[in-house]
Amino acid sequence: MPDPDPPIVSVVLPVRDGAQTLRPALASVLRQSLPNFELIVLDDGSTDDTPSILADCARNEPRLRLTRLPQLGLTVALNRGLELARAPYCARMDADDLAHPERLARQVAWLDAHPDVVAVGSQVTLIDDAGRPIGPLPVPLTHEEIDAAHLTGLAGRIIHPAATLRTDSLRRVGGYNPRYLTSQDYDLWLRLAETGRLANLPETLLDFRQHARSVSIQRRDQQARDVLEIWREARRRRGLDIPESLPPAQAAWLSGTERHAREWWVTLALAHGHFRTAWVHALALVRRHPTDRHVWWILHRVVRLRLRATSPGTALARLLRP
Repeated sequence: MPDPDPPIVSVVLPVRDGAQTLRPALASVLRQSLPNFELIVLDDGSTDDTPSILADCARNEPRLRLTRLPQLGLTVALNRGLELARAPYCARMDADDLAHPERLARQVAWLDAHPDVVAVGSQVTLIDDAGRPIGPLPVPLTHEEIDAAHLTGLAGRIIHPAATLRTDSLRRVGGYNPRYLTSQDYDLWLRLAETGRLANLPETLLDFRQHARSVSIQRRDQQARDVLEIWREARRRRGLDIPESLPPAQAAWLSGTERHAREWWVTLALAHGHFRTAWVHALALVRRHPTDRHVWWILHRVVRLRLRATSPGTALARLLRP
């Protein structure tokens, strides 16, 4: 019997051991202004409290469809979610990010109005593992800008968990390539760009959580190999020259360490007035590298700029509060 009220969007959310951030991530999806969606959660063999959190949520939320997998990996989980999707649009979401209330409504409206667009992302605000704001991560708006950046080896010009795609377009290109353990989205954007147009909305519709020990940092060697292979394969398909290595700037970005990430977060947080965030990560740098004069200079800069922005007593109280 046909569904009398079929979903417009299938939100696909894979998770493994995400108990610490899962509840607010789920809540951010379930309070969307667009109510007609299904939330497909793929629990990929979690061993923490994730299963109980999901069971509790599913008990009172008919829009949540839960599937358990035996630790098959992210790519397999994503493709399983695609298989289960019943809606014409498929939105990605991660278990540690926060969707703004208008996200699905804005992206569905854009796709409805632009039938040539196969995937649309948005601007995002970076937050740290505790949810403190770091700053915006601007991404280009047009297909030409996005695809050109991807073809230079600069991955991530559409933020994967901020994207909504046409389900049939995603299936037409075969979903996610199981060959890649990382950077599955980069490969997907390059293949989708050969079938239709990509876009990013100018609005900020996602808080994108950053972790000092994220996959992109801990598996940076694997990610660098995957990005290089994906980039070279895409250029081969497009009939472009195929360099042996990524441009130096892109290669340097992929080789970044936890220290590089924290230094960037401090710089970005300071630029946008998030002094508390800058202080936390500058202090973490000093604790990890106590003999390095440069990280002490970073901490001094945070304090100096905070003092310049307000009275000394107020500044120090705000920096030192728990």
